[in-house]
Amino acid sequence: LLLTHSIDIFAGVVLLLAGVVMWSRRKLPQRPHRVKGSHLYPRKAVLEGYLNSSIGVSSVATMYLAGRLVSSVSHSPVEWICAYAIFVVSMVGPYLLIEASWNKYPRFAHVMTDGFHRLKTANLRGLYGVLLGAAGCVFLGLSLRGFLA
Repeated sequence: LLLTHSIDIFAGVVLLLAGVVMWSRRKLPQRPHRVKGSHLYPRKAVLEGYLNSSIGVSSVATMYLAGRLVSSVSHSPVEWICAYAIFVVSMVGPYLLIEASWNKYPRFAHVMTDGFHRLKTANLRGLYGVLLGAAGCVFLGLSLRGFLA
């Protein structure tokens, strides 16, 4: 139990320090964003999105949870396949919808592109500092609550 509180205190201090660093750097000028030479076409974006959802570190946990959920649906392999197909469609579906709507609705594509550009060029250091500081306070609060309980 003491180890758990020590980990909470350590995590809280690290997060608070990271928040202070980010907050103190919020007024510094940002380095310009460098764009790589390749252009990602919509079909390649769908492929990259699919690969991203199947290769990433969190995908192991996602697939484990999906497997547990699918196997708890029933004992029939046919129902497992149907449930897994629903899972795959829900993972890949948003990418396919964006790809299909990109050329069909140019206004949508323009709004999305502008929004991503503003988000990419925004200075979010202050927001990151506040969020890191809040997370640090939560960890420190949990550790203190554990010591006082």
